[in-house]
Amino acid sequence: MFGFTGPDLFWGFLGGFLAVYLVYYIFSFFMGKFTKMDHDKASKVSLGITAFLVFAVSEHTWVEKLVFYPLPLANIFYMEYKVSMRNCPHCKGRNKRKAETCVHCGKKMVAV
Repeated sequence: MFGFTGPDLFWGFLGGFLAVYLVYYIFSFFMGKFTKMDHDKASKVSLGITAFLVFAVSEHTWVEKLVFYPLPLANIFYMEYKVSMRNCPHCKGRNKRKAETCVHCGKKMVAV
């Protein structure tokens, strides 16, 4: 493909996943703890900062960056916004899966 061998691809993908997840969860923790942002906004800001940092700071070539980093970024996006969120039956706002009340309208998260 691009001259990558099997071990290069394995360690590249493993390192890409570890780097992206580590940076994302550190930023997500500090954004949620020290700012007044709600979970959705803090998570989106953290994901944006993570994407910028892994592409800007990494010592890989641009081809390697485009091979190794988009998959973990897409995985985080899918897990945070598709799997672990649900819609409020009253206002259709997105909330954490285990939330008892809606963060947007304040009503109980039970079916209408």
